[in-house]
Amino acid sequence: MSRLDSMASRIALMIGVSIVILLGLAALTMDHLVDAEMEQRFDASLLAQARATSALVELGPDGLDMDELQRMPSHLLLGDTRALYQIQCDDGQELSSDPAPIYVPRGWQEGADSAPAFADIDSGSAQQRAVWFAFRPAAARRATGAQRAPVPECRMLLMLPRTQLDNILFAIDGILLITPMLALIVALLISPLLVRKGLQPLSTLAEYMRDVGPQAPRERLPQSRTRELAPLTQRFNEVLARMDEGMQRERRFASALAHETRTRLAELRTLVDVERSYPSGRSLSEVLADASTIGGELENTVSSLLLLTRLEAGIEKLECERVDLSALIVEQLKSLQDVLQQRNVRVDVQAHASGVFLDSDASLLRIIVVNLLRNAAVYAPEGACIEIAWGNCCMQVINAAPELDADEVAHLGRRHWRKHSADNEGHAGLGLNLSVAAARALNLQLTFTLDGSQRLHAMLRWTS
Repeated sequence: MSRLDSMASRIALMIGVSIVILLGLAALTMDHLVDAEMEQRFDASLLAQARATSALVELGPDGLDMDELQRMPSHLLLGDTRALYQIQCDDGQELSSDPAPIYVPRGWQEGADSAPAFADIDSGSAQQRAVWFAFRPAAARRATGAQRAPVPECRMLLMLPRTQLDNILFAIDGILLITPMLALIVALLISPLLVRKGLQPLSTLAEYMRDVGPQAPRERLPQSRTRELAPLTQRFNEVLARMDEGMQRERRFASALAHETRTRLAELRTLVDVERSYPSGRSLSEVLADASTIGGELENTVSSLLLLTRLEAGIEKLECERVDLSALIVEQLKSLQDVLQQRNVRVDVQAHASGVFLDSDASLLRIIVVNLLRNAAVYAPEGACIEIAWGNCCMQVINAAPELDADEVAHLGRRHWRKHSADNEGHAGLGLNLSVAAARALNLQLTFTLDGSQRLHAMLRWTS
């Protein structure tokens, strides 16, 4: 048996992966923003130092006076960091740090103007950050107006190592890398516990489901207060209800089958035993005809029970078509002529509309009509009159029922209930029950009432 997957582990893993992805994207974004901000601040500091250095360059009586700049240490404004600079003027004068920069941006002298330009220079041992721009040196304070020479345009290049900046950026990168890893470890350790705690309603539901089974068929799950489990609980209870209905139908079918076939099986056995013990002298064909009649009644009973079970389960497939109700009633009356003549029962037909058509399932509608007519023909007193009327919205069968009372009318259409046994004509005793089930399947309304003249009214209504 393979090891079952853990929902808590899967959720925890997905949470961990999601945290890593989100923190990874956040770390990359933060790294980009921090790098840009740090480099911008570094460039601003570099430019401020370059402009401060250029402000120390003066134009003296003999040209550029660089003594004050040369007296300044090369790590001006940078602590222990050594700065490299180079100044070139249009009159050919130059000034550079000691040592002078070896690696400089290509063509920086020609492209220099008042707007500063920046570039990274690879000096071999360390990365350098360079800034260059054009400026005009100030006149020396000790120079007189008559002695002032034209002020040439100069260009300055200042370079600083990026070592400290790169170290800071590397440390930030490490922090931004380690943080998601620590978050992943913490998430993987804590998430299973939190997820199992969050999935506790599932465990509770599983404990409730333990009590649901054949030993407690009507047991239902309590309504869950968890929003995600409420639909599951509702659907499961609906499934349990349908299963209970199916089990009840099976029990009713088995009970009805035993109830309805017991008498006819006894008749068949009695017929065989009597013929064997006390031969009646009838021919074999006559005895077999009686056995065939009993077998036909058994077949009719089983078929009726199966159809009734399918109707109650809602699995009988309906095939709607246009049905002529008048023709259907006339056809069924013809099939009952033998019963009507044998019991001397008259039929009074009252059609209030010609050509009544229904969009319905013909076979189920036929079951309703034939059972209503057969019930009236079999149970009406001998010599009585049956009234049959139909119109655009209903059909009614009326017959005298002197032995019925109001309480007994309420039982009509229920299984196993019969005022009298109807052994003649192979009646299985399920007619009205089948009619009620078929009417329910066709969305028709079938009712039974008893009027003051002790007449039974079977009313079938539909939407016109």
